[in-house]
Amino acid sequence: MLIIVCVLVVVFFLVPAKTEITMLWESRRAAKELNDAGRLAAEAELSRVENLRASVHNELAEINKKLEVILGKLDSSGMMRPLP
Repeated sequence: MLIIVCVLVVVFFLVPAKTEITMLWESRRAAKELNDAGRLAAEAELSRVENLRASVHNELAEINKKLEVILGKLDSSGMMRPLP
C-alpha cells in the first residue's frame, strides 16, 4: 500500500512538472522566434532606408546636372545678369 501511495505522489509531482517544463520550453522557443523576426525586420528597414537614401542622392545629382546645364545655357545666351 505504501508503494502505491509513493508512486501516486511521484506521478502527482511529475505530471505538473512536465507540463511546466514544456510550457517554459515553448515560451523560450516563441521568444527566440520573435527576437529573430524583430532582428530581420530591423535589417529589412535599414536596407530600405539605405536604398531610399541612395535613390534620393542619385535624384539630387541628376537635378544638379540639369540645373547646371540650364544655368550654362542661360549664361551663354546672356539672359543671366548679376543681381543688384
